Amino acid sequence: MSVQVPGLAIPKILLPSSGVELDKWAVVACDQYTSEPEYWARVEETVGDNLSTLRMILPEVHLPKKDQSEAEQEQARDGVKERITAINSTMRKYLSLSLS
Repeated sequence: MSVQVPGLAIPKILLPSSGVELDKWAVVACDQYTSEPEYWARVEETVGDNLSTLRMILPEVHLPKKDQSEAEQEQARDGVKERITAINSTMRKYLSLSLS
């Protein structure tokens, strides 16, 4: 089916295949946890090297903070750039793996 309405398209929804561990795939990234470093450390430990949506999000905890020194903020900005590059790479990888 083809829809020819500008700005509207039928999405292709990608879900993990049966070989993906769902307890490691799904990640809760809501306001309750987004700025808690301890939560994200536990998530990283749980996920390990497994396929996960963790690799496709940028939690607030990684953003520069106003109470940081200029050097710390610059380091955080560099980290954000690296994470965005990694997120894009992960999305391309997951698409090529045909996870759905």
